[in-house]
Amino acid sequence: MERTLQASPDAVFAILADHEGYLRFPGVDAAVLEEAGGIERNGVGALRYVKIGAIRFWERIEAYEPGAHLAYRIERSSPLPMRHDVGEIRLAATTNGG
Repeated sequence: MERTLQASPDAVFAILADHEGYLRFPGVDAAVLEEAGGIERNGVGALRYVKIGAIRFWERIEAYEPGAHLAYRIERSSPLPMRHDVGEIRLAATTNGG
């Protein structure tokens, strides 16, 4: 999936990497940083817990390149197991400044 936003890659990355800030998104009932990353608080190694309705999952951050790349994998989920080896977000500026 590809989307063009009227925001800089740095601004978009800051929102996506703010794990506890996921509460601002509609439908998210809980968002907690359970383990900080090794170098950056929300960076590689960080574990976040997210609850959306009855679904709960724990995501481990696998890649963290501010303004460019964020990757994660779901380590566990409830009430049903979810197989999700990797989710990746890649950001790049466009010619119109977005």
